[in-house]
Amino acid sequence: MLLKRILIVDTYYPEFVRTLYAQRPELQTLPYQAQLTAFIQQRFGTSDYYSRHLTALGYDTQDVLANNTIVQWQWAKEHHITVHHWPNLPYINRLTNRLLLYKILRAQIAEFRPDILYMQNLSFCDPLTLHSLKKHISLLIGQIASPLPPTPFIKPYDLILTSFPHFVERIRALGPDSEYLKIGFDESILTALQPVSDKIYDVVFIGGFTQVHSAATQALETLAKHVRVDVWGYGIEHLAADSPL
Repeated sequence: MLLKRILIVDTYYPEFVRTLYAQRPELQTLPYQAQLTAFIQQRFGTSDYYSRHLTALGYDTQDVLANNTIVQWQWAKEHHITVHHWPNLPYINRLTNRLLLYKILRAQIAEFRPDILYMQNLSFCDPLTLHSLKKHISLLIGQIASPLPPTPFIKPYDLILTSFPHFVERIRALGPDSEYLKIGFDESILTALQPVSDKIYDVVFIGGFTQVHSAATQALETLAKHVRVDVWGYGIEHLAADSPL
């Protein structure tokens, strides 16, 4: 059986989402497709790199920003799906918002009828939700390039792709198949950038500092002792007070 329809489910960092809406508040009033396109055009994370290239190969693909409540609420509105906010209690809001996002994702799956559900974030859907979604698709595939979530989040998958070669056997031992997929660079980014005549930075680092990144942090600190390193990211509280970063 040829599996041709792929729904690619991505999640964006909440701070990035909040920042873009703050910079462009009119986005919240636009139709679903216009909002989705605006976010994809930011070239954040994997953007539409998977869907665009898979489409070129003959697959029928769609992108979903599953944790963007404003975009997903707009999709629900346009498809006459009712979603309600609960009282302003932080934990209740987080829990109910996640359940409502699952409800919308199920509706998107029902409408698009994908053969393959491709999850860019293994931790977004809880195991119970993953098992329920599997009833409506042929293959559940995920990708990971970060610490593995708890085992119940992994087991429902048929295949997990990873850019960490040492993860492949670990994942296979938990049940799903797994393959090594190298990180790539999508050259379409270059067409979105303007040429720079005067370079104002020596070295730029974009990312985070956490316990998981300790080895990389040490390498950057060594580099920063010899050249200026400009940083855009998070986790400064994990750095030592005398860190050159």
